[in-house]
Amino acid sequence: MIMQDYLVRQGYLPVVIQDLEREDYLRMISNACDGNPEEFVTTVLVTELDELQSFYWRKIMKDDA
Repeated sequence: MIMQDYLVRQGYLPVVIQDLEREDYLRMISNACDGNPEEFVTTVLVTELDELQSFYWRKIMKDDA
C-alpha cells in the first residue's frame, strides 16, 4: 500500500501488478532503493500502458454498442 501511495504522489496511475512474485517485488524495491530503479520503473510503466490500452478498448467497444 505504501508503494501505491508513493506512485500516486509522483504522478503515476495507481496500478496493480499481476502475476508478480513476492521475491521479484522485493528485489525491484530493493534495487530501486539502492539507486537502480530501472526494473521497477519499467514494470510500473508497462503495467500502466496495458491498463490504459484495456480501458481504451473497453470504451471503444462500449461506444460502438
